[in-house]
Amino acid sequence: MSFTRIGANIAAMQSMNALMKVNRLIGQGLLRLSSGKRINSVGDDAAGFSLARGLESRRRSLEQAMSNVGGAKNVLSIAEGGYLAVAGILQIIKEKAVQGADDSFSDSQRLAIQGQIDAMVLEINDIVNETIFQGALLIDGSFTDKLFQTGAGAGDTFAVELGKASAAAFTGFATDSQFIIRAGENNKLVFNEGGGDLTATIDLTAYNATGRTGTDLAAALKTAMDAAGADTYTVTYTDSTGLFSIASDGVTLNLQWTDIVSNIGRVLGYNVSTPDTGATTYGSDFAADTLSVASSASAAAAMENVDAAIDTLNSGAQTVGEFMIRLSSKEDNLAVAVTNTEAARSRIEDADFAKEQMDLVRAQIVQQTAFSSFAQANSAPQLILSLFR
Repeated sequence: MSFTRIGANIAAMQSMNALMKVNRLIGQGLLRLSSGKRINSVGDDAAGFSLARGLESRRRSLEQAMSNVGGAKNVLSIAEGGYLAVAGILQIIKEKAVQGADDSFSDSQRLAIQGQIDAMVLEINDIVNETIFQGALLIDGSFTDKLFQTGAGAGDTFAVELGKASAAAFTGFATDSQFIIRAGENNKLVFNEGGGDLTATIDLTAYNATGRTGTDLAAALKTAMDAAGADTYTVTYTDSTGLFSIASDGVTLNLQWTDIVSNIGRVLGYNVSTPDTGATTYGSDFAADTLSVASSASAAAAMENVDAAIDTLNSGAQTVGEFMIRLSSKEDNLAVAVTNTEAARSRIEDADFAKEQMDLVRAQIVQQTAFSSFAQANSAPQLILSLFR
């Protein structure tokens, strides 16, 4: 390169190129410092950009999985509350069954105890029907094979199945203790005499109306049995206890009549099939109380059924607890995975402020020297004028 040839100022051109390069470096440094990212476009680092985007996608997926785990824990917490509420009801029923097993109580007192037990059984079903999350019943037996996404992969799922806690799930619990009489269901009492040759049937629908009393129904029962030609029997009704006593061949069936709602409330102490080995069978199309305290013996059986129900419920609650423990572990692992994934992305994509600031200061110094060199390179050709003096 010669300064005596002025057709092209190569030194100035080189200085300008260096100045453009250092200006680009300064602009890049200022962008990184202002954005906080080392990679602001694909051109900055194509491979790094691709890696950073993949890591960001995984991190966001893991964060959503953490949210899903939280949702699953909320579902289980609601189910746990329902199980605990039912457990409390079962404890009350057990207490009343123990009370009813004492022969110091009269028939009317046993009826009062029985009424509370029946009310508690209904409350169990109410609790089950009110244990809901996002419109889904949780402990009625329908919440099965439910999958929660607990990871970033397609197969990272967690299966949940919640046990049934309604009265029908427990051995010896009636599904409905009210037995409201309606046309077409729960509306007939049937008496089969002599192995079924003679059948006396009374439709109870007619007595599901205001103004009917237990005495009216007792008379109707007697009329129906007379019409069927049944053997010797007696039908009695006691206002003080609300009980019917229907005796034939030494077999006695007790029925309760509830004047408040004017219907057959329940059958006490019998399954309404064959009470014993006698020739007479009393039947009906409404269920019997299975948690009966009509006698100390039936109360003892009820206590065993309640104990079994408590064991069944405890098993369901234990399963919920195991699910909660596993989900908590998954939540902790996801939190660690999110942190580590974000650290990997940051190392690739984010700017190192100390390094970027150092590089910027160096580039600014080079920029100043490049300007000075460019100015000197532009003035150098003027020396040729001295040759013309």
